[in-house]
Amino acid sequence: MKSAMKQQIYKDAFRYIWLPICLSVFQACLEGVMSVRYASIFGNFSDAVFALNFAEGLKNIYSFLAVFLVTVLFIPALSFVNDMILVKNAFAHDRKVLGRFLDKSCEAVSQIEAGDMLNRLDEDPNELRQMLIMISSSALMIPVTLVYLIDSVRPISLAYFLMVLAISLVKFFVPMLVKKAEKKYHKAEKKYHSMVRSCETDIAHRAHLINLFGLGEPFCNHLNKLYDAFFQTTKKKSIHLNTTVESIQSFVDTLCMMMVLLIGAYFAAVNKISPGAVAAMVGYYSVLNNMIRKLDYIIRKVPVLDTLAERLAYFYEDREMTTGISMKEFQVLQGENLTVSRKDKVVFDSVSFSVQSGDKVAVCGENGSGKSTIMKVMLGLLGDYQGKLEVNGIRLSDVNLEAYRSLVAYAPQDPYLFKGTVMENIKLAKFDAGETEIKRWLQEYGIQGIAEREINSGGYELSGGERQKLSMIRAIIKDTPIVFMDEPENNLDAAAVEKVKEWILSSGRTIVYISHNPELIACANKRIEL
Repeated sequence: MKSAMKQQIYKDAFRYIWLPICLSVFQACLEGVMSVRYASIFGNFSDAVFALNFAEGLKNIYSFLAVFLVTVLFIPALSFVNDMILVKNAFAHDRKVLGRFLDKSCEAVSQIEAGDMLNRLDEDPNELRQMLIMISSSALMIPVTLVYLIDSVRPISLAYFLMVLAISLVKFFVPMLVKKAEKKYHKAEKKYHSMVRSCETDIAHRAHLINLFGLGEPFCNHLNKLYDAFFQTTKKKSIHLNTTVESIQSFVDTLCMMMVLLIGAYFAAVNKISPGAVAAMVGYYSVLNNMIRKLDYIIRKVPVLDTLAERLAYFYEDREMTTGISMKEFQVLQGENLTVSRKDKVVFDSVSFSVQSGDKVAVCGENGSGKSTIMKVMLGLLGDYQGKLEVNGIRLSDVNLEAYRSLVAYAPQDPYLFKGTVMENIKLAKFDAGETEIKRWLQEYGIQGIAEREINSGGYELSGGERQKLSMIRAIIKDTPIVFMDEPENNLDAAAVEKVKEWILSSGRTIVYISHNPELIACANKRIEL
C-alpha cells in the first residue's frame, strides 16, 4: 500500500474524530490525575488515622469527596457527550469511506464481492476510529499522568517509587513478545469474516435459487469447512495465545504486588517512610499498572492499524481519474485497431470504427465475440485495451469521464433496478423529468399500470420484458446526445421490438446498439462487425 494512500485514510478518519480524540485525551488525563489523587488522599488519610489526627483525617475525607464527585459525575458526563459526538461523526466518516468506494473505476467495481465490501464497510472504519482514539488518548495520558505521579511521590520516597516503577515495567515485555502474532491473527480473522460475509450475501440474494436447486446443504457445509479451517489455523492459536498472556500477566501482577508490599514494609520498618506512604504507593502502583496496560495496548494495536489501513485501502485504490479535458457536446467517436485480451485470451482484435453524430450503429457478431466488451470500452467502463479510442479527436484516456458520461445514456442487457417505485427508478436517469413525460413513455411501451409499483433491489418482481422496457425508457428519458443499448430486443415481444425500431429510426440522437435482430440491424446506417 502506498504511503500517500495510508495518509489519506488516516486523514479522512482524523477529520471526523479530532474532537472525540481531544475530549478522550482530556478525559484520560483527568482520570489518571484523579487516580493519583485517590492514592495520595488514601495515604494521607492512613497516616492521619495512625496518628489519631482527626482534623487531618476529616480534611482528607473532604478531598476524597471532591475527587469522587469529579469521578462519578463530571467524567461520565464528559464521556456521554463524547460518545454522542463520536456516533454522529462516525456516520459521516462511514459515508466518506463509501464515497471513496464510489470513486473507484467501473472496471474495479465490477470485480468486487458484495459481501466482502459490506464486511469491510460495517467493521473496519469503526475499528479504525476506536483504535485511533484509544491510541491517541493513551499516548498523551501516559506522560501527563506520569509527571503528576512523580510530583506526588517526591515527598514520600523517590527511591521507593523507582523500585515500584521497575517492578511495573516487567509487564511491559509481555506485549513485545506477542504483537507480531496478534497482528497475524487479526489479519486472518478479518479475512475469514469477509469470506463468510460473501457467502452469506450470496445465500441472502439467491435463497430462492438455492432452495430450488437443493443447494442449502452444500452452502452450509461450505461455511462449516471455512470455520473449521479458520478455527484450526487461527482461532485456536489466538485463544491459546490470549490465555497464556492473561495467565502470565496475572502471575506477574500478583508477584509484583507482593514485591511492592515487601519493599514498602522494609522502608517503613527502617523509618524511611510512613505506613501511609506504603498505602499510597499501592495506589500509585495501580496507576502505573493502568499506564502499562495502555502502553501494552499501543504496542499491540499499532501494528493492527496497518492491517485496518490495508483493508480500507480497498475503498481508496483503483480510483477513477476525474481530471482531464471536459466536453459539452458529442461529435465523433473513433476507434483504431482496438484490441482487448483477458488472461492471454483475445476477446476481439484490431477493430476500427467511426461513429459520427446522428449515426445509428449496429454492433454485430456471434455470441462471445466481444460485443458487450467493446461497448464497455466505448462507454469508458473498461480501460484495459490496446489501440486508440478518441472522442471528438481527443483520446478517451485524456477526457474527463464524468463529463463524457453526462453525454451518454446506457441501456444494459441485464438492467438493474433499485429499491423504490418504478417511477423513482426512471427518475434516477433524470431527476427533473416530469411525470407526464415518464407516463407517456410507460404507456408507449404498454406498462403504464406498473408506474407506482414498489420493487426491491434488482427489480426481480417484474418480468424480464418489463425490466428491459424500463431500461429503455431510462435511456430515452436521460435525453443525451448518444445512447448505447446492449441487445434492446432482449425479452421483448414483437410489438415492443417494433417500438424500439420506430424510436431508432425517428430519433435524431446517435445510437450504438448490439443486436441479433435482423429488423433492428437494418435500421443502422453503419455496422461494427466482430
